[in-house]
Amino acid sequence: MYVVWTKNFNKGEMIKIYQICIHQQVLFLSDIMAANGKNIIDRYWYLHNEIECWSMYIWLKVYLANPDLAFWHQVLNTITPLHQLNNQL
Repeated sequence: MYVVWTKNFNKGEMIKIYQICIHQQVLFLSDIMAANGKNIIDRYWYLHNEIECWSMYIWLKVYLANPDLAFWHQVLNTITPLHQLNNQL
C-alpha cells in the first residue's frame, strides 16, 4: 500500500488506514485490485463479517464502524479516482 503513503494523509489518518487494512486483510495494493489492474475488487468496498476470512494469513481482530467505511471509500477513491487507475502503472 505504498501508494497510500505517497498521498497527503496525516498521522491519525494513516493509523486509521492501517486499522482498516488489517480489518480488510490487505497487505499490498495488488490484493485489492482486479486482474486488469485498473479496478478495485467489489468486496473491498464493504466491511466484511468477523467470520469471513479473505486471506490465508492470521490477522488481528479489528472492529470498524460505518464512519470508518466512509473513510475507506475516501482512501480508495484517492488511490483510484473514479474507480480507475491511470494506464501509466
